[in-house]
Amino acid sequence: MHKYVQTKSSVVKRIVRRIGDRGLRSVAAVAWHRSHERLTDWRLGIETRGFIDLELGEFCQEYEGTDYRLLNRAFQLLSDVEEDVVFLDYGCGKGRTVARTATVQLRCDRSNV
Repeated sequence: MHKYVQTKSSVVKRIVRRIGDRGLRSVAAVAWHRSHERLTDWRLGIETRGFIDLELGEFCQEYEGTDYRLLNRAFQLLSDVEEDVVFLDYGCGKGRTVARTATVQLRCDRSNV
């Protein structure tokens, strides 16, 4: 059996243990957040979840996609701006920000570096 395959009973045991350690509200919030991330990726037709450890030296960082809640908040703030703005995605990720930006009606130029 592959080491990442889990049985239903092991998943249930892990959830019960986490509820005992962190509380139901905290576990429910994490579950909702992960579900939202997966659903948004699915709607956009992309796969951006998870971490990528690049191991490229001390000045490099691992990949973690920008939280969709933060992107939604940024787009909400940009929608209220009256003057011309440029939305610049400066990164080398999996395209989460660019894909999400393409679905939003903004009065700005969109650029990806």
